[in-house]
Amino acid sequence: MSEEFEPNALADELYLARRQRQPAIGLAERYSLTTLEQAQQVSERLLARYLADGQTIAGSKHGLTDRRIQAALGLDGPLMATLLTGWQISGGSLDSSQFLLPKLEMEVAFLFSAAIDDPEVTDAVLQQAVAGVTVALEICDSAYQGGPRSLFEAVADNLSSGGFILVSSTTRLIPKPWQN
Repeated sequence: MSEEFEPNALADELYLARRQRQPAIGLAERYSLTTLEQAQQVSERLLARYLADGQTIAGSKHGLTDRRIQAALGLDGPLMATLLTGWQISGGSLDSSQFLLPKLEMEVAFLFSAAIDDPEVTDAVLQQAVAGVTVALEICDSAYQGGPRSLFEAVADNLSSGGFILVSSTTRLIPKPWQN
């Protein structure tokens, strides 16, 4: 196992695995991820590689949204990953050969009329920013051979984001007070 944490090297290997469509072998053995912060550093560097290639940010996805699971894992809130425009699939077919280890998940997608950068956003501002809601299919896809074996590996690999499909029809939400 590597003695030093090398976020750039791990991000490079994850990036190349996806570009070459070949699962990365032995990453867990060569790169020790022992904290969520380390995994997030790798994910940020991986995202920087995609952005340097001309990708643009389409939105974000949230993982581990159940508060009970968050508490069990010692998390303060849900995990977030970035979705890129080049990962959105449109049209009538899905080519599974574009992915390493694809798994489909049904999701709810909230579409926003503007970006929200304030971490202390109020419910009222959030409700006004929601342009609509639709059904989405998320294609989870790990660059790790066999898939991530830990939460840290999944975070480092941008929560195993591979692609997404949005249903073209959206429903406008009628603002009501949020309830916890």
